[in-house]
This record gives sequence, C-alpha cells and structure tokens, in this order.
Amino acid sequence: MVRKRAWTSTIAAVLLLTSSTGNATFLDRMINACPQLSTICTVPSGPTPSPVSTGPTPTPSPRPTVRPSPTVSRVCEGGLGTRSLEIGVKVTLCFDVPNPVQHPIVEVKTVNLGDSSCSDLYMHVITPNGSAYDSNGSQPGVAAFAQSGKWYVELTLASGCNSYRFSWD
Repeated sequence: MVRKRAWTSTIAAVLLLTSSTGNATFLDRMINACPQLSTICTVPSGPTPSPVSTGPTPTPSPRPTVRPSPTVSRVCEGGLGTRSLEIGVKVTLCFDVPNPVQHPIVEVKTVNLGDSSCSDLYMHVITPNGSAYDSNGSQPGVAAFAQSGKWYVELTLASGCNSYRFSWD
C-alpha cells in the first residue's frame, strides 16, 4: 500500500506540474489512460497567471567572493616548527609563502611527536586572501590553493599529547 501511495503522489506531482505549465494535452492523455488520476488532479480553469517581474537579473561574479581576513590586527606568536601546546590555550603561528608560488597547493601539516592517536588538536588555517580551513584530530592537516603572502595557523589543543612539529610544503 505504501508503494502505491508513493507512485500516486509522484504521478500527481507530475500532473500538477504539467497542468500548471499549460500542457493540458499531456494531462488529458494521462487521465484517459488511468481514470483514477482524475480524482487527484484537475485541470486548472481560467487564464494562466503571468510571471511577476522582479527587476534586473543580477550578474554572477566570475569568482567566488571571499571575505577579507582581519590579519592586520592578528598577532603571530612565531613561525612553524616544534612546539609544546597547553590544553585550551589558542596559539597563532604564521609563515610566508614566497612569490612566485612553486606549487599549486600549500599543505599545512602536523606531526604528533608523542605518537598518540588519542590527542585532539584543532587547527584553523587562514590564507592571505581570507579563506579559512579547519581540521582537527591527532595530526590535523590542511591542503589549500597556493597564494603568496602571510598565512596564519591558529591551534587549540583539546586533549592528549602536547608536543607537535608544524610545517608546510
């Protein structure tokens, strides 16, 4: 019974859509082929309403819009390398990607020096154009399209091993 209702609903939706677009000949053929459909779908009478004009159509931008990063006031607590983190304390590291960029992807990676799979480190990477990427786990990492300029890496250790090595390629 459930399948029959599902098919009936699907057919009704198609018929309603068809009738609302003014294609009554298709609707008539469907009702003639299956008279039970006339009980769930009726042909609208009267003039078809015209679409309402909402003004000019907006032109999409050629590239996605990115919110600029507030990096002017962001404090960098040092470059990448080996770090000891405290649980619950946010640390901001930074590094510069030179121009011209050598590879199409910049990968920010971590190595858990305690070799502990139960650690939970949250990493928030901000690119020079303001795009942001998140990763978390025992050894979080982010791969993003390369851009020259200053990159920021915000780290917060939730639990586990506190000794990490940070690098980028």
